[in-house]
Amino acid sequence: MKMKFGKIGLLFLVLTLVLASMGVGYAMWDKTLDISGTVNTGEVDVIFLPFEPGPPYEITTTNDPRDNDPAEFGRDPLRRGKDVGDSSLGVAPDGSNVILLVHNSYPCYYTTGWAPIQNNGTVPVKIQGFEMKIKAGSVSGWKYSDDDGATWTEVLPDTWVPYAACTTRLVDLDKDGDADYSVHIVNPAKGTQIDPDGYVWMDIDVHIEQGAEQGQGWIQQADYSYVFFIRMQAVQWNEFTP
Repeated sequence: MKMKFGKIGLLFLVLTLVLASMGVGYAMWDKTLDISGTVNTGEVDVIFLPFEPGPPYEITTTNDPRDNDPAEFGRDPLRRGKDVGDSSLGVAPDGSNVILLVHNSYPCYYTTGWAPIQNNGTVPVKIQGFEMKIKAGSVSGWKYSDDDGATWTEVLPDTWVPYAACTTRLVDLDKDGDADYSVHIVNPAKGTQIDPDGYVWMDIDVHIEQGAEQGQGWIQQADYSYVFFIRMQAVQWNEFTP
């Protein structure tokens, strides 16, 4: 009997210790902690910059109107023997987009536009893509092809449409099936990273195609025949989608 009562006593002691430990556990889980503090998030701020001081929309491309027409693309391209066409690249006052204008062009006319893209924010960013629009088109709009004319997409005037870098886009302003010009964003490529206070150069090539008509233009009484806008889509580096 003493042995039996000893076992019962030991069991009671074990149960008491278990319950006591559970009580401590419940007390810990029921504890409320008040935490106060300040959390600052990073800032994404990426803009186009003019590569030289001057009023908005007055930054010329490498195809300076005072020089002969370029015979190819590039930062300092070979020149033709004639001075006929000219172009200019402008940066919007808020740095959100660039505008490229081409004047008095002709089939096989080349021009190249350059603009720095700067990260004014506090976190690294990556280029997700670009968008393009034509400021004013014909009543029925315009269309483009990113597969060398195999398929075409119609667009309403003054509408932004996605545009992948390193892709040659054919633009048909009068929708007659013949491209009027092609545009190619050579740089920066999708996924290019820009660190805070860093910048990369944007390079836009434009080629006037055989389908372009003489005196073609869609902005009445404007000096420029071809006017289009490009804006970028930059995201925080860890939000980039390959």
